[in-house]
Amino acid sequence: MSAPIDGAEKNADGPDECRRVVAGGTCAHAWMLVTAVRLGRAACSRPPRVATKSSCSCVGDGYAAPASDRVRPCPSWSGTCDAPGRGTFFGPQQSAIHAVLGRCPHGLRRVLARLEQPVLQPENYRRLVDLLDDRASAKLLYHARQINDDTIETLHGLPPAVRTPALLTLTSAPWSCKYLSQGLRMIASRGAAPSFEALIDDLAQYRQPAQLLARLGQLVERIPLPPCYPPEQVGRGRRLDDPEAIRSLAKRWKNCLAAYVDGVNSGRCAVYLWTDEPDAVCIVSREGRLGWFLAETVGERNAELGEEQFRSIQSTFAHAGLPDRDTSLAITQIMIMRRG
Repeated sequence: MSAPIDGAEKNADGPDECRRVVAGGTCAHAWMLVTAVRLGRAACSRPPRVATKSSCSCVGDGYAAPASDRVRPCPSWSGTCDAPGRGTFFGPQQSAIHAVLGRCPHGLRRVLARLEQPVLQPENYRRLVDLLDDRASAKLLYHARQINDDTIETLHGLPPAVRTPALLTLTSAPWSCKYLSQGLRMIASRGAAPSFEALIDDLAQYRQPAQLLARLGQLVERIPLPPCYPPEQVGRGRRLDDPEAIRSLAKRWKNCLAAYVDGVNSGRCAVYLWTDEPDAVCIVSREGRLGWFLAETVGERNAELGEEQFRSIQSTFAHAGLPDRDTSLAITQIMIMRRG
């Protein structure tokens, strides 16, 4: 049965026991998974609502719950739905999962019970199903210290060969959860290995965290040293080498740009003036042997740029060999762990 549901309103078509949802927990996550998979890349037009009761519920435009229950939105859910009510499902959660997936993945309930967040992003429920379909990845999730959006996104983005307990140790910290896969691709492209595939084959041999850390450190040391300074011109961006020019711009724009002068003088960062409508300032920093990265992009008075302009600048710098600094975060911290 499928019908639109509006937040705290009862729906006469659904059985009484299927009108409530736990605040997080296995039951809520099971229903969220069903809805996420059914809607594909579309999500709910409004955030799901979480009631205080502990019995099952159904999911559509919102969570069904008696009007007497206190209901609050779940802030971590986002997206749109092109067909209101399309995600609604009544019935026991196991039946719903079978109806949508054609099966109930082994260990699903065990993993759902260990999720840290009240609600995952919709795409991560779908990624979770993919991970559980891979026996080695599923076993890894069973023993994970924490399972959240970042853990699922990271593991799903990595080739199966390196989804190991040793790697999970590295992804247990916030800095590596999102950026480890990007970091591995980055060091491969900069000379740590002949290709990303060759890098993965190499790392897959190491099953102990200490061994993996040591090997990653050795591979990073293979990367050729970067140039002393990044290019003078990157797209519409012109590098400012004169400290007085940087201070003058900081005074006109009323921001803290002058604080980067010492970094420019010591060769640790560079400042670019991007001429466009509106103009922008781009800060590039050096991350040791890893090279140069785009660290910050802001407008006058530190104003945030529009999304389209920001993406254009980010893409231009990336094509010039200066990717976003987030790409380097995981590898940088791994090197710190290795030294420690």
